[in-house]
Amino acid sequence: MDDNEILAEQSFCGSILLDRETAFWPECRGFLRPEDFASGECGRIYRAACELLDGGEPVDPVTVREKTGCSAGFLLELMDVCATAVNAVAYAQTVHRQALTRQATGLCDDLRGKLRTAGTDTAAAILETCGDLEALLGAETSNDVEGAEESFHAVWDWLSGQETGILTLPTLDWLTGGFLPGKLYVIAGRPGCGKSALGVALAAMAARTKRVLYCSLEMEARQVTERVRSSLSGISFAKMEHKTDMTEGDFQRLWEAREQYQGLHLTVNRRPEATADQIEVMARQTKAELLVVDHLGLVSGNSRETEYQQVTRNSRKMKLIARKLNIPVILQVQLSREAEQQEQPRLWNLRSSGAIEQDADVVALLHSKEQAEEGWQAQEVLVNVAKNRSGPTRTFPLQWYKGTNRFVDSFQKGVVKRSWE
Repeated sequence: MDDNEILAEQSFCGSILLDRETAFWPECRGFLRPEDFASGECGRIYRAACELLDGGEPVDPVTVREKTGCSAGFLLELMDVCATAVNAVAYAQTVHRQALTRQATGLCDDLRGKLRTAGTDTAAAILETCGDLEALLGAETSNDVEGAEESFHAVWDWLSGQETGILTLPTLDWLTGGFLPGKLYVIAGRPGCGKSALGVALAAMAARTKRVLYCSLEMEARQVTERVRSSLSGISFAKMEHKTDMTEGDFQRLWEAREQYQGLHLTVNRRPEATADQIEVMARQTKAELLVVDHLGLVSGNSRETEYQQVTRNSRKMKLIARKLNIPVILQVQLSREAEQQEQPRLWNLRSSGAIEQDADVVALLHSKEQAEEGWQAQEVLVNVAKNRSGPTRTFPLQWYKGTNRFVDSFQKGVVKRSWE
């Protein structure tokens, strides 16, 4: 404990003993705790003064000495240090600030020790410390609870403000209000039904105005960007992938789409595998305003856990990422094989864990009856919004041009939205 800490704590305790009107108490007790004092004696004096006030007794050197057992000489010394109680609130703020500094420094020292230990999961250790620091900050700002009036004003501000969810496809926006911060959106389907393709399209549409992190654990980063460039240019990504039949006109269209692509605020991860904690770190680093994860079954977990346990844990972590970072998270999920035997998939076809449905705010189940050929032929994909915590449920069609990763939404009368425009 340095001299400044000692001086601030002694000055505040001296103010307690000098002030008979206790005018500063209501403000100080709103943020200062006995545990904030580095000096045990000063902490006991503050605690005793609070108890005396609560009991309706006077706070003075005599009552404080009886309550704490501190020597008369020490109490007189405190009164000599502080000649007046005018600055009591400022002293209290200094004591509290020093306490926060000590706690934050201690957490960082603990993290340093963990990182020096062999076998430590670096990302998990960092995230744990971040959580502890957030909890410390939460205690400081008292944002853990919200009263009825505060809740009403928050809703009123949201309704009357200009901010909306992240808008993409009109019918999906109409059903959900757009992708809203703090919410988990699940897009589920069997392989080949357009699940990843729709995720890429939504990410590219959102990236025109928002910072988007697309975390693909199934495709390479290059394959994701090829699909985006294919959508913007209208050139089949199979052509770009295989470098076959690319004409001079194709190269020209690809070059013309370059400026539009460079204007996207889109980041694609390069890691072939990642845990939920590592995904959160990437989202923090990129300051993502929307996170898309493809797909849940490939998010790494504890090898000692069953698939059910891993999926349950990772599903919950994705929900927590949405809430902690206050961003929408789009999570792609595979449906079980039973969905292929049904006319259309149901919520119970979500693979491996019922926690997915529980954690999600919105679940969209994709289904395609017919497989279109590669190229320009459209394939109808049915989107069944089977769960919508804050709105209606409905099934609507999208036209999917598989070869160029393009989607067209024309379900609402008079409204036609092309994902690449």
